[in-house]
Amino acid sequence: MANYFVLIDGMAETAVADSAAAVAEYYQDYPALGGLQQHGQSGLFITCPDGFVAESMTCILTLLGVPPQHLPKGRAYLEAVSQGIPVEEEDLILRCNLVAVQEQRMFSSSATGLTGAEMQQAAWQVKQHCDGQTTEFLPMQDYKNLLVVKQGKKAMQTLNTKAPHENLQRPLQAFYPSGGEVAAALQLFIIESRRYLAELWKDKPYEYWLIPWGQSCVQPVPTLQELFHCAGAVICGTEIVKGIGVLMGMTVPPLRGATADVDTNLSEKVAAALAYGKDYPLVLLHVNGA
Repeated sequence: MANYFVLIDGMAETAVADSAAAVAEYYQDYPALGGLQQHGQSGLFITCPDGFVAESMTCILTLLGVPPQHLPKGRAYLEAVSQGIPVEEEDLILRCNLVAVQEQRMFSSSATGLTGAEMQQAAWQVKQHCDGQTTEFLPMQDYKNLLVVKQGKKAMQTLNTKAPHENLQRPLQAFYPSGGEVAAALQLFIIESRRYLAELWKDKPYEYWLIPWGQSCVQPVPTLQELFHCAGAVICGTEIVKGIGVLMGMTVPPLRGATADVDTNLSEKVAAALAYGKDYPLVLLHVNGA
């Protein structure tokens, strides 16, 4: 019989008054959760070891039993793995957001004002003109992209970058990487890509820039087989969880309706989880954007 690990990523709610009547009234609106509360077990679990930032990659790997000494630094490598993108041992790989800029400040970390098709147009315009001997730009989906700095792993500890979504409304100058030769190459990429992005749209209320951040490199992770001597499957749409599944040797099936956002097809994901539960002892069902 399969064990189903249902992970509702980012779920938060307002507090319920600490009385039996208030709790009972709350669960009347959510009968499935009420059944779990009444018939199951509940408690607290530390999902983020000391010294790590509490975010999806670290917490999910911890929940899957990966010890702290094997937790990767940075998510970009796992996102590359999820897309089948090869990364060399000595390369540095960064996330690269297409962002919206207004009055020389970060307005949006996700290219507000552009359609998905326009974001893809922007990404391929930059790839066509900005790939070179030092850097390789890798379009992914919507505003999300990756940037590889060839032979750049040596800068892993000295490079300083800033996450766009954590620094909204800050001046653009704050987002220029710092810390040596690799930082200089990234600054040049920002400037050159901006020049080609400016050619695309003259009628938009924002400017659009590409900001590299969140550096990482090739990092091995123990497989589920090595940790627990069993196989598993991952049902998800988001790149980072797909990457976790691939690195841990789990089966990650393609899902047509899994968008990694609020419009994901939950019925399809549940059906897939039940189907893979017939063949695997552990099935991770990940629900994003909760």
